[in-house]
Amino acid sequence: MITFAEAKKMRTYLWETYGDAHDYCGAYCADEEFDKLLARPTKAMARQMYLDQICYWFQVGPEDNTKSPHCWYEPPSTGWGEPLKFDMPYAMNKDPELKRIYRRVVMGEDE
Repeated sequence: MITFAEAKKMRTYLWETYGDAHDYCGAYCADEEFDKLLARPTKAMARQMYLDQICYWFQVGPEDNTKSPHCWYEPPSTGWGEPLKFDMPYAMNKDPELKRIYRRVVMGEDE
Protein backbone atom coordinates (compact mmCIF):
# COMPACT_ATOMS: atom_id res chain seq x y z
CA MET A 1 0.00 0.00 0.00
CA ILE A 2 1.21 3.47 -0.84
CA THR A 3 1.69 5.56 2.28
CA PHE A 4 0.79 9.23 2.71
CA ALA A 5 4.49 10.18 2.56
CA GLU A 6 5.02 8.17 -0.64
CA ALA A 7 1.93 9.65 -2.31
CA LYS A 8 3.04 13.17 -1.39
CA LYS A 9 6.54 12.52 -2.70
CA MET A 10 5.25 11.10 -5.99
CA ARG A 11 2.81 13.98 -6.53
CA THR A 12 5.56 16.49 -5.76
CA TYR A 13 7.90 14.76 -8.22
CA LEU A 14 5.38 14.98 -11.06
CA TRP A 15 4.45 18.60 -10.46
CA GLU A 16 8.06 19.79 -9.92
CA THR A 17 9.63 17.72 -12.71
CA TYR A 18 6.98 17.92 -15.42
CA GLY A 19 4.59 20.66 -14.35
CA ASP A 20 0.97 20.89 -13.25
CA ALA A 21 -1.63 18.58 -14.72
CA HIS A 22 -3.17 19.96 -17.90
CA ASP A 23 -6.15 22.23 -17.22
CA TYR A 24 -5.73 21.46 -13.52
CA CYS A 25 -8.36 23.89 -12.27
CA GLY A 26 -10.52 23.69 -15.36
CA ALA A 27 -11.54 20.12 -16.07
CA TYR A 28 -10.37 18.95 -12.65
CA CYS A 29 -10.29 20.96 -9.51
CA ALA A 30 -9.75 19.50 -6.08
CA ASP A 31 -12.17 21.90 -4.36
CA GLU A 32 -14.57 19.15 -3.28
CA GLU A 33 -11.70 17.02 -2.02
CA PHE A 34 -10.24 19.97 -0.14
CA ASP A 35 -13.63 20.70 1.43
CA LYS A 36 -13.84 17.10 2.67
CA LEU A 37 -10.29 17.28 3.96
CA LEU A 38 -10.97 20.53 5.83
CA ALA A 39 -14.17 19.15 7.33
CA ARG A 40 -12.46 16.07 8.75
CA PRO A 41 -8.74 16.11 8.10
CA THR A 42 -7.05 12.74 8.10
CA LYS A 43 -3.85 11.47 6.54
CA ALA A 44 -5.86 8.77 4.80
CA MET A 45 -7.99 11.39 3.06
CA ALA A 46 -4.96 13.51 2.15
CA ARG A 47 -3.24 10.39 0.80
CA GLN A 48 -6.25 9.62 -1.38
CA MET A 49 -6.27 13.21 -2.68
CA TYR A 50 -2.65 12.87 -3.77
CA LEU A 51 -3.39 9.56 -5.49
CA ASP A 52 -6.42 11.04 -7.28
CA GLN A 53 -4.32 13.98 -8.48
CA ILE A 54 -1.59 11.64 -9.74
CA CYS A 55 -4.15 9.55 -11.65
CA TYR A 56 -5.58 12.71 -13.21
CA TRP A 57 -2.06 13.85 -14.18
CA PHE A 58 -1.50 10.57 -16.02
CA GLN A 59 -4.88 10.90 -17.78
CA VAL A 60 -4.21 14.36 -19.19
CA GLY A 61 -0.44 14.90 -18.99
CA PRO A 62 1.23 18.12 -17.91
CA GLU A 63 0.05 21.62 -18.71
CA ASP A 64 1.25 22.99 -22.04
CA ASN A 65 4.43 25.06 -21.96
CA THR A 66 5.52 24.00 -18.51
CA LYS A 67 8.59 22.13 -17.38
CA SER A 68 10.71 19.35 -18.84
CA PRO A 69 11.17 20.27 -22.50
CA HIS A 70 13.19 17.07 -23.06
CA CYS A 71 9.94 15.12 -23.07
CA TRP A 72 8.08 17.28 -25.54
CA TYR A 73 7.95 17.03 -29.30
CA GLU A 74 6.47 19.21 -32.00
CA PRO A 75 4.27 17.50 -34.58
CA PRO A 76 4.62 18.46 -38.25
CA SER A 77 3.68 22.08 -38.75
CA THR A 78 0.56 23.12 -40.61
CA GLY A 79 1.90 26.58 -41.28
CA TRP A 80 1.65 28.39 -37.97
CA GLY A 81 3.05 25.50 -35.98
CA GLU A 82 1.32 23.12 -33.66
CA PRO A 83 1.12 23.16 -29.88
CA LEU A 84 3.66 20.98 -28.17
CA LYS A 85 2.30 17.65 -26.98
CA PHE A 86 3.47 15.47 -24.15
CA ASP A 87 4.75 12.10 -25.32
CA MET A 88 4.04 9.84 -22.33
CA PRO A 89 5.62 6.62 -23.72
CA TYR A 90 8.80 8.53 -24.58
CA ALA A 91 8.88 10.15 -21.15
CA MET A 92 8.40 6.82 -19.37
CA ASN A 93 11.24 5.26 -21.35
CA LYS A 94 13.51 8.16 -20.40
CA ASP A 95 12.45 8.48 -16.77
CA PRO A 96 12.26 5.30 -14.66
CA GLU A 97 10.72 7.23 -11.75
CA LEU A 98 7.82 8.35 -13.94
CA LYS A 99 7.24 4.74 -15.02
CA ARG A 100 7.46 3.56 -11.39
CA ILE A 101 4.86 6.10 -10.26
CA TYR A 102 2.53 5.09 -13.10
CA ARG A 103 2.84 1.41 -12.27
CA ARG A 104 2.29 1.91 -8.55
CA VAL A 105 -0.54 4.42 -8.64
CA VAL A 106 -2.41 3.87 -11.89
CA MET A 107 -1.76 0.16 -12.41
CA GLY A 108 -1.83 -0.70 -8.68
CA GLU A 109 1.39 -2.72 -8.78
CA ASP A 110 3.45 -3.30 -5.64
CA GLU A 111 7.16 -2.79 -5.54
